[in-house]
Amino acid sequence: MSLTEAEQRRAAALGTAVAVPALTGAVLLTLGLGERLTSWARDWPGGAAGFTVTLALASAVSLLVLAATCLMYAWPERTPDRLRLPARARTVCAVLAGLVACFASVPLAMTLRRPGARELGCDPNELFCYLHTEEPGAMPVWIGVFLTVCLLGSLGLYFLLARPRAAARLR
Repeated sequence: MSLTEAEQRRAAALGTAVAVPALTGAVLLTLGLGERLTSWARDWPGGAAGFTVTLALASAVSLLVLAATCLMYAWPERTPDRLRLPARARTVCAVLAGLVACFASVPLAMTLRRPGARELGCDPNELFCYLHTEEPGAMPVWIGVFLTVCLLGSLGLYFLLARPRAAARLR
């Protein structure tokens, strides 16, 4: 079963209606929190590395939940019976997962910079500067955790939802 063009437009409109304001809000919230994010990173169990790993796990897992709900919507015949959700519950799950992914990943994304970029004079109380000057080891840790969780989760989603089921192949 594939989605009709009207269903595709409706899903794209809903995704855009949620994603654009959520990303804008997440950027504004990250900029507004500034020093508070840095103090949370300093006081977090595990320090800055623990803080960034927590954000990376939250964003990766919520992205995987979002992907799973999208796959369940696109291919209901491939969804195992125990994972079937009503349409409204699937939409709520996708919106909530997208919001968590957005608000957890924006602070991390704002700490990235182009390799070889010249040093910027900035306030060490901002998370970007704090991670680059006082905790440079936190960056590779959260990037590695994020990529590993996304890779393993994507493989899990493939084997759980994307492959055609044996019952579907027999039809």
